[in-house]
Amino acid sequence: MNRILFVFILLLSWFSYNNMRGDIININQKDIYIGYQGLKLSGELEKGYNYNVEKNKVIRLCESWTFNKKSLKEILRKMRKVDAYEWYTLCYDYPCWYSGIVLNSQNKYEISVYAGGYIILSNKNETLHFILEKESDLFIEVCDCCE
Repeated sequence: MNRILFVFILLLSWFSYNNMRGDIININQKDIYIGYQGLKLSGELEKGYNYNVEKNKVIRLCESWTFNKKSLKEILRKMRKVDAYEWYTLCYDYPCWYSGIVLNSQNKYEISVYAGGYIILSNKNETLHFILEKESDLFIEVCDCCE
């Protein structure tokens, strides 16, 4: 009898813990949360280029670079939020990116994922910069310029 009671209490505790966390029971597995303020991807990502740049090795790298929307899952937890000056100083500027929309119940941002290892969230009120400093095969480069 004590063993059954112990197992029942253990299961009840586990269920209560997971229900309080809210990230196991309530999240639709199809949603892609990016790891910042509960923002999730709305729709698809579209690839963009700056065609004003002369065709060269950089453009060939951009043409072969792909970024899968599933790679956005919790990505900003691996990145560091910085001000615009630090972003501009540390990151290489490749003329290719993926863009889309992320939102939560209070905010909507355009997300731009750049091949140079950074992500920018922007709306009419603010622009947020996130940089990746550790090697990753998700980007052509990471933000380690000029250290």
